[in-house]
Amino acid sequence: MRAKSAHVAWSHFEIARDRILLGNERVGFRARDKEWRTVAWHEAGHAIAGVVASPEDGLHKVSIQPRGKAMGVAHFAPDDDQHVHSRAYLEAQIIKGLGGRVAEEIVFGPDNVTGGAENDLVHVNRIARQMVYRLGMGDDAGLLVYESDAPLSPATQAKLDDQVRSLLLRIYARTRDILLTHRAALDELAQALLDRETIDGAYALRMLANAGVPVPERAAAPHASHATTPTPTLLTPTST
Repeated sequence: MRAKSAHVAWSHFEIARDRILLGNERVGFRARDKEWRTVAWHEAGHAIAGVVASPEDGLHKVSIQPRGKAMGVAHFAPDDDQHVHSRAYLEAQIIKGLGGRVAEEIVFGPDNVTGGAENDLVHVNRIARQMVYRLGMGDDAGLLVYESDAPLSPATQAKLDDQVRSLLLRIYARTRDILLTHRAALDELAQALLDRETIDGAYALRMLANAGVPVPERAAAPHASHATTPTPTLLTPTST
């Protein structure tokens, strides 16, 4: 064992799971202080947005410890697998995904948002497209959906794309409202990340609750067995 321990402890399983799911630690890597601050507020934004919008997913840990290609992570661990997702749940996943970008904009200004949200934006766009193109969950598209064997007309695709854009803008505004409402908690969690680098879910939830964030008890998942936020099968529509 890397830890050179004579006994297997729960912490060893935690370390092994994180290595598999999040990648190896980048030992010795150190970003510039300005970048470190951006990552801290980015991950704090994900954490608070997720806790408020989707408490059933359970916050497992928040970290700005670089792993693999990631500079940090807000790690959610649902207690149970979900196979059918409601509109509310899917919108909550978009809120969670947008939390980092919105936090950067609130704290550092729109001209100083970074490319750190690239994967987040890809993820939320896929969910939004799935909702509009396949699930009939657009704001104003009725039950019109995309079928792979029935190519869309340019006008129909433009209408659906407008629905995707509208959905994302509406949810972006909701995410911004959440983080502005809990700005004090955002700053406190980000500063704690700068001080400690990694914070487990139970501790983070107590901190957020003390700062006025609504935190149901079931949101904590310190020993959850599922490590990633469930995502529906997504399809990016083909242009015609």
